[in-house]
Amino acid sequence: MAHSWLANVRETKGVLEEFGLYTKHRLGQNFLVNDDVIGKILALAELGADDVVFEVGPGIGTLTVAMLGQAGAVCSVEADRTLEAVLPHTCARDSERFALVMGDALRVGEARLVEAVEALGIEGLDPRPTKLVSNLPYQVAATIILKTLAEMPTVRRCVVMVQAEVADRIAAVPGTRAFGAYTAKLALYGEVTGRFEVGPGNFMPPPHVDSAVVRIDRREMVDPETGQAVAPERLARTVEVIDAAFAQKRKTIRNSMGANGFDKAALDAAFAACGIAPTARAEALEVAERIGFPLLVRPSYVIGGRGMVIAYDATYLRKYMDEAVKVSPDHPIYLDRFLESAIECDVDALCDGEEVYVGGVLEHIEEAGIHSGDSACCTPPFSFSDEEVRSLREHTRKLALAVGCKGLVNVQFALKDGTIYVIEVNPRASRTVPFVSKATGVPLAKCA
Repeated sequence: MAHSWLANVRETKGVLEEFGLYTKHRLGQNFLVNDDVIGKILALAELGADDVVFEVGPGIGTLTVAMLGQAGAVCSVEADRTLEAVLPHTCARDSERFALVMGDALRVGEARLVEAVEALGIEGLDPRPTKLVSNLPYQVAATIILKTLAEMPTVRRCVVMVQAEVADRIAAVPGTRAFGAYTAKLALYGEVTGRFEVGPGNFMPPPHVDSAVVRIDRREMVDPETGQAVAPERLARTVEVIDAAFAQKRKTIRNSMGANGFDKAALDAAFAACGIAPTARAEALEVAERIGFPLLVRPSYVIGGRGMVIAYDATYLRKYMDEAVKVSPDHPIYLDRFLESAIECDVDALCDGEEVYVGGVLEHIEEAGIHSGDSACCTPPFSFSDEEVRSLREHTRKLALAVGCKGLVNVQFALKDGTIYVIEVNPRASRTVPFVSKATGVPLAKCA
């Protein structure tokens, strides 16, 4: 049984032709014509008889008619006046649970939604919105999501279709390219609990971008000191702090926030109270928080391990970033999780794109973290079990084929507590190749 009788090309075209309509790209109109996608949206939304759904940009009602069969009421906000006559027609079967508000969703507040639902006269139904479920207009999607969570406290879940890039920002974690001020602000109100992708072919006309449906469940922000919910006023102030801190991510937090209206003396006092160095840079701290200490820190513009350090805490990382290296957009810093007391090894192999020959497995004498140019190693390994050696060989084979390497390949691993970690895969000859060749009698470079 179909979830929405409108979710197909024939019915969508029929409605548009009946009312003499066409799609308007300025309003972000691309009509969903795949009923399976509707079903997945409903599954994430988990609507019930007590739910009042807030929908933005219903279009001709493709998603609306499906939700009306499950929710207590649906209140849709539509900006396109030409659709004002269409929606009562397509939603006629469940009109007693359908409220339509014409206007800009960014200007329509909760009070107007409540008023529209109250006018339906549904006995026993709280008229306040409980869920935002929408195929959102892409140009305002991010703003609508954050505004809804910030200003409508009764909305406990959002299930929204957005541009894939926006979905990436919504679901980003600290340290990734997509993470920024918007993600940090959204985290004050909720967390992502579901996502699936939707390709252009599911729409009429197909958009020029990929889409995704994201579910965000409200999460109450609690003060760690008191255990009490953070007041709305304090959340709003936190939003201002985030905007200022992320305004210029490559600058120090102090300079970025100072340039955005915060008093630097007050900032210094706040940083001291929180244990944050005013010279910290947002980007480096984000990555460090995600990866965890200790960190292996090195500049990207040197070779041979020069400038490489191990940072055991945020204080040392900040000092390194400020004093020891040149940090600029053209000279980024690499941050890697440091496996303390791990054993490092190199594996040299030959690959022709179909088969892999492992020349040798070399165990480093020094612990992981000492650059291979400054370390000693031996083959065959002296402390690895036969099973660990077999695993290293098999991992090397799979990695070489996956990379598509033809010729010499060097893989660096680290072993700690029985777990094998990949440090890096180099599709080239390593400085260990001559040593392996002499030790085994197989001239790897010549064979390559």
